[in-house]
Amino acid sequence: MQLGSILAYKFPQFGGIDGAWQVRDDSNGTGPYIAFWDAKTIGRGMPTDEELTAWAQEYEAAYPAAVLNEARAAGLARFDAAMAAIDAELIRSTTDIVAAMLTPATPAADDDAVSALSADDLEQSKAVFTKLRTIQAQNRALREQVRTAQTLEGVQAIEPVTADGVAL
Repeated sequence: MQLGSILAYKFPQFGGIDGAWQVRDDSNGTGPYIAFWDAKTIGRGMPTDEELTAWAQEYEAAYPAAVLNEARAAGLARFDAAMAAIDAELIRSTTDIVAAMLTPATPAADDDAVSALSADDLEQSKAVFTKLRTIQAQNRALREQVRTAQTLEGVQAIEPVTADGVAL
């Protein structure tokens, strides 16, 4: 639910940064919430969940293109975040591979020095790198589907592939 858009639809004269209501999202997974509601100025108490749900349906019916664009933007943001996390893991596995290629194969004479990666570690890093590249390719294709989806349901049905199943 695009809470800010719904409230702007129902109470256009009262919104904005210095308005009689404000919506915030702390990005803690619980979604946006009404952070400030000036009941006196608006002339009514804070809306209930049932009212918000009904207003969301009104908003979706009145502005289907806006709802679709908001869903696309949220979907693309999910893909961007997932792909950034995978990029960080790609950098890590690439660093392991480069370090293994540049580090001499003989163990260091000093016990405190870092020795070369084992052949097994190198192969695992290569396998992780390959898997992550495959996941990124899938996400690029899925992200494009989100960008071009023509329905709200189409956008909501597409989720990014994550690196959760990859042994890092």
